Amino acid sequence: MGEDGEERRLPDPRVLGWLLATHNVLQTLPTVGKLGEFLAGALEDIPGVSAGELCLSDPRIDPCGQPCPASESDHAGDSITDYPSKTMTRFSLETIHGCYGQIVLQIGDPVLFEPYGPFLANFAGSLALLLETRRQRSQLEEAFEKLSEEERRYRQLFTEMTAGHAVHEIVLDEAGVPWDYRFLEVNPAFERITGLKAEHVVGRSAQDILPGLEPSWMEKYGHVALTGQPVRFEDYNQGLGRYYDVVAYRPQPGQFAVIFTDITERKQVEERLHEASEELKAQNEELQMAQKEAARLLEDQRTLFQRLQAALLDIPQQLPGVKFAHLYRSATREAQIGGDFYDVFEAKDGRIALLIGDVSGHGIEAARLAMLVKDTIHAFTHQFCRPHLVLREANRLLVKKNLSGFVSVFLGFLDLEDGTFTYSSAGHPPPLLDTDGRTRLLESASFPLGVLADARYRDREIDIPEGSHLLLYTDGITEARRDGMFFEEKRLAEVLERRRHEEVEALPGLLLDEALLFAGGELDDDAALLVVNYLGKTSTDET
Repeated sequence: MGEDGEERRLPDPRVLGWLLATHNVLQTLPTVGKLGEFLAGALEDIPGVSAGELCLSDPRIDPCGQPCPASESDHAGDSITDYPSKTMTRFSLETIHGCYGQIVLQIGDPVLFEPYGPFLANFAGSLALLLETRRQRSQLEEAFEKLSEEERRYRQLFTEMTAGHAVHEIVLDEAGVPWDYRFLEVNPAFERITGLKAEHVVGRSAQDILPGLEPSWMEKYGHVALTGQPVRFEDYNQGLGRYYDVVAYRPQPGQFAVIFTDITERKQVEERLHEASEELKAQNEELQMAQKEAARLLEDQRTLFQRLQAALLDIPQQLPGVKFAHLYRSATREAQIGGDFYDVFEAKDGRIALLIGDVSGHGIEAARLAMLVKDTIHAFTHQFCRPHLVLREANRLLVKKNLSGFVSVFLGFLDLEDGTFTYSSAGHPPPLLDTDGRTRLLESASFPLGVLADARYRDREIDIPEGSHLLLYTDGITEARRDGMFFEEKRLAEVLERRRHEEVEALPGLLLDEALLFAGGELDDDAALLVVNYLGKTSTDET
């Protein structure tokens, strides 16, 4: 009974259980827009609610997704009981760091809605924490990507669960301190999740059924039963050997009810995510330190950018069977950083891998993406021996990351035994092959990486005679312009033919000088050049 003598209306446990399941579903939705669409439909199923909306378009939330300060947010929820004439109530999605918006409800029947108010307030707090967690975990996207399939299976299992529900009576000692509780009612999901049958628990005490129950559980439940303050927590139950996400509230004095789900699988995923994150941190310690230094000391930004570019363009000094030289020129003088990258390395089958790529855009973000693409292709070359398979898998990974731009890439494998060159391109300018003064383009058109998930790539194979030169480049060279004209592949091929007898080490600089001379000394885009001279099988044997 309430203080006014009227019978207090209790929330329907099935509705509360369904709302908790809805919260679990929200955690799996990929975008804020999808979250809002799903929640709007769910809110209308709450008794007494005519319509509901998740408002996250508040102008106080900046375009980067940062929360507005808590001091500027609206007050959490106009109470139905305090303002009976109003048909609207709001619950702020607010944490100590700020406000992410509101849950806005149109109330059709305040009497039906009243018992769900406390639970929705807790629900709004949990949703705010969910939004904040999404923002704070952005740096773990790469780790999440590695576990995407495993997490997808977990999410499917998690969202299909039905929440367990149980009502208990608190048991106090002579001093009025909670020391035990008695089961009054459990639902079928309780039996399925815990393995405890209703006929074996109803009417019995927790210490009788769960003798290993941790004191922390009793403290939380006792506080809820005595104060009426709801609580949500995640904890490990020693007696059942599982992790649970629990919402506890007081249906009436001296009692508490719980709505819970088994989150053991999620905890295991989080543990693996943590392990993966630690491993990634160890593998990329130098890059991570550079990024932290850039965020902390803006005055060292130029130095950091140069270090990142050096990492992108760091290739071995020599490899058997080939001689090579390379060069990078930034279009900007202030901070020499961009998305061009290249590499020469030995694949697992002994062939020499030639790689060059260009990320759309400039600056730190382009460099970070270039590093990701370069490392990704390195990793896939240890799994696949065909260039088009490496590009296909790299493309699928980048599409999943929902990139704002795209990446052009050329990848080829040179067999030092017979000069066979197998290559594939993802929207990259065609390399030039010079043999005895005859130069031709190696065409292989396809989509850049990160655009279409089902993009197809194909391999081409040619024989490269001993002494031939391969020139890989980015479009900053061919798009050098003067009076509306481009330098283009034709002029680049002519320069390569004229200069083919020069030392390999000098060729990149000579080619760049010609492009700069054509463009009046300035480039509109970053430029990268990689020249490879095939020495032939005899050279590899001697090495």
